[in-house]
Amino acid sequence: MHYIRKISLLLAVFAIGLLSTPAQAQTVGSCEQAIGESYLDINNVRARILNNGNLFWRGSPHVYEVPKGGASNAIFASGIWMGGEVNGQLRLAGSTYGPYEFWAGPLNDDGTPPADCSVFDRVYKVSKEDVVGYEGSGIATPDLQDWPTGLGAPTLDANGDQIDLTDQPIASRIDRKVNLAAGERPAILGDQMLWWVMNDRGNQHTRTDTPAMGIEVHGSAFAFNTAGAIGNTTFYKYRIMYKGSSPLENTYMGLFSDPDLGNFDDDYVGSDTTLGMGFVYNADDDDEGGEGYGAAPPAAGYDFFQGPLVNDNGLDDNGNGEIDEDNERLKMTAFAFYNNGGGVQGDPGNGADMYNYMKGRWKDGQRFTLGGNGLGFSNIPTSFMFPGNPPGFWSEFDSDGNGSAISPADRRFVMATGPFTVKPNDEQTLVFGIVTSFGADNLDSVQKMKADDALAQAVFDINFELPSPPAGPRITTTIDDGTVLLEWGYRSTDNNYLNSYNVIDPLLSDDVTDNDYVFEGYNVFQYSNSSDQDGKLIAVYDVPNGITRVI
Repeated sequence: MHYIRKISLLLAVFAIGLLSTPAQAQTVGSCEQAIGESYLDINNVRARILNNGNLFWRGSPHVYEVPKGGASNAIFASGIWMGGEVNGQLRLAGSTYGPYEFWAGPLNDDGTPPADCSVFDRVYKVSKEDVVGYEGSGIATPDLQDWPTGLGAPTLDANGDQIDLTDQPIASRIDRKVNLAAGERPAILGDQMLWWVMNDRGNQHTRTDTPAMGIEVHGSAFAFNTAGAIGNTTFYKYRIMYKGSSPLENTYMGLFSDPDLGNFDDDYVGSDTTLGMGFVYNADDDDEGGEGYGAAPPAAGYDFFQGPLVNDNGLDDNGNGEIDEDNERLKMTAFAFYNNGGGVQGDPGNGADMYNYMKGRWKDGQRFTLGGNGLGFSNIPTSFMFPGNPPGFWSEFDSDGNGSAISPADRRFVMATGPFTVKPNDEQTLVFGIVTSFGADNLDSVQKMKADDALAQAVFDINFELPSPPAGPRITTTIDDGTVLLEWGYRSTDNNYLNSYNVIDPLLSDDVTDNDYVFEGYNVFQYSNSSDQDGKLIAVYDVPNGITRVI
């Protein structure tokens, strides 16, 4: 018997320590804090995206909802840290909860900050559906119309080739927008992508108390309109251009997270050195409170899909036995946890503390040590806290090999990669994802998260080239005396015009005979409210082709 997997469309009726060698500080500007924001919300996650170096929170509300529309957030705040040394002097940009150390806009050609950052204070949001809508109607959304190709926003020309103008003088390109009429289109990763540009020289670094590095960052956040593991995943890409005048040595990049998985005070954290993950999970199987997930709470993890390029330093950085091979990149090199509060295992007070955490050390410069809470339990140095598979040793469930658990609390963590050197006018690209998974219980959620992360890694490995799902049908509704009439169809530019949708799944193995998705019909669901994730199936319209089993 021949089986074809069915795509169903759901139609809702209701709607470091410092050295003393002097180094010249770099000129900074007088920019105001960036306030641009938008929401990544194409799949089962709703995330607040900011253009100040942090994500999800810069003051209430904090938004990383999984599932979208529910009462619980998997993450409170997150952000990128980056720092290195110029002639022995630490330069670092990073934050936890402000003041933030990235400002809106690009750097000038000489590496100086813009005179006015506010004109760049915007997060642009486009989707493949926006492009389809424009091609069918000639009407573009404001962000599609203003897509800032000249500032470096990824753009394709009419032949599908990448446009990159960042090597041209900024004065000649600063106002250049996408030319939709000439066939140019945003180069959208995923089905929805947000893009912004920021720099670390817009003003003084009062959080880290260090000089600026001189970096310009092009940030992208994107997601896929799909179900399953990828539907619970968001992706992030940071193109980092160094415009300092001296090499930035002993450089580290870090991801900071204050996860607050639902209820904030019963969290555990851990790392997986094989996958390159840092993650949070619940200490028991009941996440209490109004913002808690209740029974069987999820686990959420960060993964470095692409670390810094290190193919010219004479080292085997990725441990595969080859030195400086093409595209050799660093993986996660440290995972640090810390608690809400002071002391050597508490919140970082300045840039030196952040730098130490990224190096796999406590704030006073001591190495992490194996076992316990990573301080003084043994004399075995390590760079990774809690790498054990829960509930085994060394996880927070078993800190000593005898089953002694650590008390759960409000956890924070930093996962980092380094060291490496960045030369003037070099650039690096960092790509990571956040995976949230729901298992049968709190521990099963960790195992499912790791399996789901492998799928997210596979999506990265094929350059995020997943096929788009069937375009949403054009729906009109008529309400009359307690009834609702639904009518739907497609424009000729839609990928399911005349129900013709048929795509190949690039993630299936070669030994699968039928690896295509063919459109098989519509399911109509009724939802009680915006947070209802299940709905009630009220009608099925099946393509009459004899296919009876859907995989």
